Amino acid sequence: DSVPPTAPVLPATTAPVSAPPPRAPLTRRHLLGVAAGLTVTAGAGVTAYRLNVDDGPGGTEDPKPGGLLAALREKGVVRLGIADERPYGYVDGYAGSDIHATGVGPAVAAAVFKRLGVRRTQAATTPFEMLIAGLGVDHFDVIATGLYVTPDRCRQVLFATPHFELRDAFLTARRGAATVTSYADVARVQRQDGFKLACAAGSQQLEYAREAGVKDILPLVDPEAGLAAVSTGRADAFAGTHLDVRALAKKDSEVAVSRPVQPTSGGRPVHNAGAFAFARDQRELRDAFDTELRKIKKSGELLRLVKPFGFTKAEMTDTALEDIC
Repeated sequence: DSVPPTAPVLPATTAPVSAPPPRAPLTRRHLLGVAAGLTVTAGAGVTAYRLNVDDGPGGTEDPKPGGLLAALREKGVVRLGIADERPYGYVDGYAGSDIHATGVGPAVAAAVFKRLGVRRTQAATTPFEMLIAGLGVDHFDVIATGLYVTPDRCRQVLFATPHFELRDAFLTARRGAATVTSYADVARVQRQDGFKLACAAGSQQLEYAREAGVKDILPLVDPEAGLAAVSTGRADAFAGTHLDVRALAKKDSEVAVSRPVQPTSGGRPVHNAGAFAFARDQRELRDAFDTELRKIKKSGELLRLVKPFGFTKAEMTDTALEDIC
């Protein structure tokens, strides 16, 4: 979830809470659970680093009466939590000891915080399952990895307006490109003519297919295996995110991509929408960020920022937090 597109929503990392999480003191156990590495500067105003086990928080101090946003402006840097996952937020290069962080989250965050008067961003890499816990103990100021909005997570963090939504699609051989347009279609065609659907093992797509009544499913290790299965005839279609499937189709001219599919669960649409996440006691910062994010979305700048990472207008969304939380 933004996690890799084929493994979107992982379980919440902490129990849901209804009050702001405490700013717990850092311990060796906390730090071991987050990451280990070094601190470096990088191009485009972004620094990527991993916490050493003997480090303190090393970032913004507890906000003064002016609030965290005022403290960030004074310090001139904001700390982003990412999970080193393409295309959401990842380390994409090295120059000696320097590492450069990029991706949808860092690119959009840098633009928004610049509008808020914070000149630089730092991106801290941590395992995906530790992102919410890391935010809770002040390892970073915002999760910037396209975390999917879920009701459980809405009780743990403050989300900004979703800035993308991933729908699904089917990769098929060109001869079958018009055959399936939904998981229900797959189940129908399977009952009539036989049809083997491939999905990444453990993915949400596999669960959507099962819920729709699809019986013959080929579990695979990753989307690349899905392309091979369709190309060789081991499967009639591969189900993945529209983002993943489009990227696969560019590698083989003999395959085709269906139109975007809105997944459903329990008879209701599932919105796999990604958003920036803030600590529950940082509503002022979240609201200020959200205001500027909405502006760049309306102006078209948001789409321009995410296009280099494979996102298109199809991934832009008007889904509101209230529709999910």
